[in-house]
Amino acid sequence: MSLSAIERALVEHVERGELLDLTGEQPGSRTIRACVVRDIMRGRLAPEADPHGLCLRGARIAGRVDLDNVTSAVPLRLTDCLLDEGLSANDAHLAGLALSGCRLEHPTEPALDAPDLTVPWLNLRHAVIIGHSPDGAVRLLTARIGGVLTCRGAVVRNDAGPALHGDRLQAGQDVFLRNGFEATGSGELAAIRLAGADIGGQLDCTGAMLRNDSGPALDLAEARVGGRLVLDPAGLDSINVDGLTYSGLPRGIPTREWLRLLRDATPNYAAQPYQQLAAAHRAAGHDREARHVLMEQRRDQIRRGLTGRGERAWARLTGLTLGYGYQPWRALVGLLAVITTAAILTAVLGAYGGLAQVPAAPGAPAGCTLVERVGVGLDLGTPLVSTGARSRCDTTDAATGQILTITGWALRLLAWAFATLFIAGFTGAVRKT
Repeated sequence: MSLSAIERALVEHVERGELLDLTGEQPGSRTIRACVVRDIMRGRLAPEADPHGLCLRGARIAGRVDLDNVTSAVPLRLTDCLLDEGLSANDAHLAGLALSGCRLEHPTEPALDAPDLTVPWLNLRHAVIIGHSPDGAVRLLTARIGGVLTCRGAVVRNDAGPALHGDRLQAGQDVFLRNGFEATGSGELAAIRLAGADIGGQLDCTGAMLRNDSGPALDLAEARVGGRLVLDPAGLDSINVDGLTYSGLPRGIPTREWLRLLRDATPNYAAQPYQQLAAAHRAAGHDREARHVLMEQRRDQIRRGLTGRGERAWARLTGLTLGYGYQPWRALVGLLAVITTAAILTAVLGAYGGLAQVPAAPGAPAGCTLVERVGVGLDLGTPLVSTGARSRCDTTDAATGQILTITGWALRLLAWAFATLFIAGFTGAVRKT
């Protein structure tokens, strides 16, 4: 291949393991053909390449860099370069890939198209990647990254699909989408789509701005994060996290904000994200927070996940009386309220002819004592308990007595209902979603 002077200089720098910096050159002398980069990576040029690899800064790469199916021991490190037709590395096996500060664009295909790429590390720090493809501006489907994927400060945009499409991506260590990272996508596939991804370390989205006007901003459905999940609620407007698992508690986002996103920013009701968050709180010893999360799950289920009126009515009843089974003490409070009401009611109405001695002894006062009236109230309002007061003092046929009788029936039903609900909630029969 006939090489230009600058291309020959690149080959020499690769052999010596040195950076070729073209930032101070005239624009016309900074162009290197994409086919030269490919032949260096294949070993056809610079067959004795230094392990530092191809290190190039400030160049314009003419043509699309085609590394499809290439297996190379030469790391590719491009810094502040212009790849106006992008880069393709479909099913490539590379020793490393860095596009730090580079600008990549393509009118119809992903600007960075690397499905099934195998690489020990991938560096897109401060890159600007513009796509116009429904497959994504950056496509990393089923890519295997042995170490870290860093997109710190990068800007990725696509007006026809996802900004980053990384379904089933595998990263052995961390994935950094932070420090000013911006992703703007379009369509139903999310701006950042990592459905089914397996991330061995942390997923850090601190300070990221993720936007999609026609779908989720972040899709982590069925993904696994082995380390911390770090999110910034200010950078998210919609998410899909059904099936996402992670280690520990989410960082950077308070529990109330995480619950708000699950409630208001997810496409549909799903139980698993709530269960995952509750399990994380429980593992951290935060039992009260875990119960709160599960109660919020039930509320979201009632709002979006239940269709039958009967189901919703029962769920709302158990929510009011039992905290959906996680606060059975509410039913106990209701039972105590019924008993107190019964005692007060009988004490008042009994003094106005509602109660009388049984049988009335000759010469004895017909009315009942306060203790007897309260005892009758306890008999009316307490299930399975009898004070024996009704054997000496009972309701009369007077209007107040009839009111007390009818009210007593209602109070007894309420008492039984609260007692049953308390037992059901305490034993866990009502709990669960």
